[in-house]
Amino acid sequence: MGLVVASIGLSSGLITMGDFGVIILMVLITTIIGAVAYRREACRFRSVRAR
Repeated sequence: MGLVVASIGLSSGLITMGDFGVIILMVLITTIIGAVAYRREACRFRSVRAR
């Protein structure tokens, strides 16, 4: 979602290329952190449930 909004902002001239780069970096970092957190919680939930 963030990439779509950033692309629209960039194409319409509302944000600069530097801002676009920061938004892309933020989207990548939050995606990676979210995936790692989800995996940890899913593994912990499975191990608790197996007891």
